[in-house]
Amino acid sequence: MDDVRKVISLNGADWTCAQSSLQSPDVAEIERLESQRFPATVPGEVRLDLLRAGRLKDDPFYGCNNDASRWVEEWDWWYWREFELELQPGQRAC
Repeated sequence: MDDVRKVISLNGADWTCAQSSLQSPDVAEIERLESQRFPATVPGEVRLDLLRAGRLKDDPFYGCNNDASRWVEEWDWWYWREFELELQPGQRAC
């Protein structure tokens, strides 16, 4: 079988993000996170996603505004994106 590879770029604004206090959330936490998700971009930075979503009042990269967003560092941030993976019989994803 020929080694044909298809590369899927995961970059872009098709992501969502949510904060969690757990490094490995259980089913209940994942369900809670789904209701808290907001649009995100990858590659990116969680503070920029929070700013675009209106969850930060001021641009954290301007002046001393970063001090007001230090709470971001105390949370785990989970990102999601859906994509289709079409495999033919005998193919596998790596």
